[in-house]
Amino acid sequence: MPESIRRRNITFLDHLGLVHLVAQRQLQKSTDSYDDLVQESALGALAAVERFDEERGCRPSTYIVSRANGQILHYRRDRSSIIKVPWRHRDLAIKAERLQKQQTVRGLPALSEAELAMHLGVGLEKLQACCRGVQNCKTLSLDQPQHRGNHEVDDPLMGCIKTGDQSHDDEHAWLISALKKLDPFAQHWLLAHYVDGCSLRDLAGHCGMNTGQMRILLRDAVQLLKAWAKRDGVLKPMPLPGVPRKGSESHSPLHC
Repeated sequence: MPESIRRRNITFLDHLGLVHLVAQRQLQKSTDSYDDLVQESALGALAAVERFDEERGCRPSTYIVSRANGQILHYRRDRSSIIKVPWRHRDLAIKAERLQKQQTVRGLPALSEAELAMHLGVGLEKLQACCRGVQNCKTLSLDQPQHRGNHEVDDPLMGCIKTGDQSHDDEHAWLISALKKLDPFAQHWLLAHYVDGCSLRDLAGHCGMNTGQMRILLRDAVQLLKAWAKRDGVLKPMPLPGVPRKGSESHSPLHC
């Protein structure tokens, strides 16, 4: 292993506690999973170790904490959620979740929604709307098992996506299989736009591009699916309307 890489790894491991510290702090401000926050924090810390310049006069820990914190903030802004929820709504949902965790730690029964609303000083309907909005913004893996009641079922999220007629025929099975072969970002954009109903403006703003660029990306993904469907014989060519008949047909007994 090159000496520079070895020194970088040693410095990173010496400051690994800061990675978890930053992730733990950000966990109190978001609904993202701790593992995702640790991963982003580690990426920021690694970049800080690689770019640290002693001549600037600051300690490595200061720069590492700053870069790790910035990496998490960029993650939450760009990839954590497509649907934007007002920060007041998100803050209220986080406070409610924190109250429930405190009940669990103390060995007390969970609070009802009405009790949570009373503790937070808000109306029940507002609390329910805020919690529902934050929950709907969470990004789920297409291969994640689903839950029915208290039981986990084998059907992944991708298998729960319905076509317009809710049928599970061969074409629907082909579409599910073809979607999995697309680029993960293309999958996400297609499902967000055509299944979840996200507007092109929201998608474009989340990805840092304009509406025209997002429209082109979605069009290219759909065209690729159509090409695969024609190749596999799933999409049959449509007959052109109003095509003139051949001469022999126009002189048949019915037309003479």
